[in-house]
Amino acid sequence: MKIAISNNSIDPLFQATVNDFITRLSKKPEVLGIVLLGGLGMKQHFDKFSDVDISVFVIKPLNKIPNWLPGFEFEFEILNSRNKYLSFNIHQQDFILEKSSTWNAVKVEAYMNGIVAFDKQNKITNLIKHKIKQFKKQASKRLIEIFAMLPASIEFHPLKQCHRGLISNAHFILNNAISDIVELIYLVNGSIFPHPKWRIENSFKLQILPKFYKKKLNQALIIRELSARDIYRRIKLLKSIYMDLKLEISEKLNLNSDPYTYACKKILNRQLINQPYCEKVMKIIKFRGIKISSKDSKYLFGLINFYLISNSSELVSLLNSNQNIRSRMSKEMYNIIMNAFNDAK
Repeated sequence: MKIAISNNSIDPLFQATVNDFITRLSKKPEVLGIVLLGGLGMKQHFDKFSDVDISVFVIKPLNKIPNWLPGFEFEFEILNSRNKYLSFNIHQQDFILEKSSTWNAVKVEAYMNGIVAFDKQNKITNLIKHKIKQFKKQASKRLIEIFAMLPASIEFHPLKQCHRGLISNAHFILNNAISDIVELIYLVNGSIFPHPKWRIENSFKLQILPKFYKKKLNQALIIRELSARDIYRRIKLLKSIYMDLKLEISEKLNLNSDPYTYACKKILNRQLINQPYCEKVMKIIKFRGIKISSKDSKYLFGLINFYLISNSSELVSLLNSNQNIRSRMSKEMYNIIMNAFNDAK
């Protein structure tokens, strides 16, 4: 068995040491497959700072863990060398459990870019293909979720904390927003994001990027001071990145509604009913070509929700019986509702 490494910077003695170990692993009857991860994988970014990441898939006989399995992490002297050690990380996978488990993006990306060094029955190759396909099915939902929530993370929540005098909290929220923006960049490109240690640097190489993305992101990463002024500076940079992505994402998703509303209904499970009565009322008003002020629209929307109105009869009855509500509403708005909905009573 030979390791598929073409990186000439890797010492042949190192290759021989790793090859010796995975050959020994492959001879164990419980081992179904071996995958080379990280710098040993297809990306070939192994350097002097890298560990040897090897994943071994096993079948447990009689549901017992094989007692020959090593510890996850150990060091071993490179063959035919003196005082040169390799740090091994042995990722141990129960094949039966992994078949039914859900892999996160980091794990999918690691195995997608790994090298299958041993595959007894082609089961590991098929498993990885299945996990990639499974993950990509969920990618559009995750894209909408981040896209919908980012405006709040970029501006609404940081500003609230800033006004409360909680500057550190505001910076922390913006740090999380940066993480979401980078993930969003990968999703827009149809790519699976890697481990955090490579995530930002690799994002600069993607095809679809906002204008001056690298420069703006690097500036937004910097916390110059714990002040409201610096919060506003970072918000401005992140908003600029987000707005450049907004059109691209809206076209990609073909969304006909507000992304936050869509996410609440379809993805975040925050709203059970698909179209609340307040939305039906607004739809009817719009359909009839009736123009109302944003103030009246906001009041009517809140009124229907607050009083749990479910039909036109209840709406008309509430307005007729409650003078206080009528006094808060413009006369024009009151007449519009009566003319549009009274006949449905």
